[in-house]
Amino acid sequence: MARVVSSLVLGPIVLLAIYLGPPASDGLLIAAAAVLAWEWGRVCGRQRGFGLAEGTLVAASAATLGAGAVAGIQIACVAAVLGALLSLLAATWDGRRPASRERDGAGRLPADRLVLWFGFGLFYVALPLLALQWLRGPAGTGGAAAAGAGASAGGLEVLRLFWLIGLVWATDIGAFFVGSTLRGPKLWPRISPNKTWSGMVGGLAAAGLLGAGFAIAAAPEALWALVVLSVLLSLVAQAGDFFESGVKRHFGAKDASGLIPGHGGLLDRVDGLLAATLALAFLAWLGKSPL
Repeated sequence: MARVVSSLVLGPIVLLAIYLGPPASDGLLIAAAAVLAWEWGRVCGRQRGFGLAEGTLVAASAATLGAGAVAGIQIACVAAVLGALLSLLAATWDGRRPASRERDGAGRLPADRLVLWFGFGLFYVALPLLALQWLRGPAGTGGAAAAGAGASAGGLEVLRLFWLIGLVWATDIGAFFVGSTLRGPKLWPRISPNKTWSGMVGGLAAAGLLGAGFAIAAAPEALWALVVLSVLLSLVAQAGDFFESGVKRHFGAKDASGLIPGHGGLLDRVDGLLAATLALAFLAWLGKSPL
């Protein structure tokens, strides 16, 4: 029940902020950057507490999204690089460095070598959110145009993000229901013991159906392109889910946090969206996105 209530509360807030656009969407992304950075530091720090390394990562991530809102994507990318360097320095200053240069028997660096993880964390959090910010576009685009004119000029940004978020949600829902019903062989039990091959296929199918629905409603001429791309982005989203699960398993964490009742942390909910957003933004930058 807590999982359902959390989804019903958070889902409309996210969609409304995207519909309204800046400054509402920018405020949501800045807040999300801060929360995701805190959770990343919590996982990598093995719940040691909130120190200089975690504080720097949170501040730098939020500042990067703030720079994107105020000064544009180029300045924000520069801010991301500087923020990653500051996070590295803070983690080093905060004692987040190895006691020795030895590796374990499997050839892996000890788990307490966290300096690089903190620097990478800023890119992991900030770059997908910057991509989402760029895809949404500036104030004055989308909004009412999206509601009244389908995929016409001005409404494209909103429709594109509704489609992206919808296909990630469809992937999660389809994977959960099909996987829990059919079960079958595990997909990658060492990383995520509950995920099955049937669940993966169910998620891909659900995303494809959602893409077809969006195409019929907004862009019939791009029906097959949207279906295929929805399935591919669903695959990317599931890969992003596995990546975050692998990071948690590496550091011995079950959830990123307990922030969302029934869901764990925000990072546990948007790991697939982060990966899919980067992929879609890259396609849009190349001019290959059907929306």
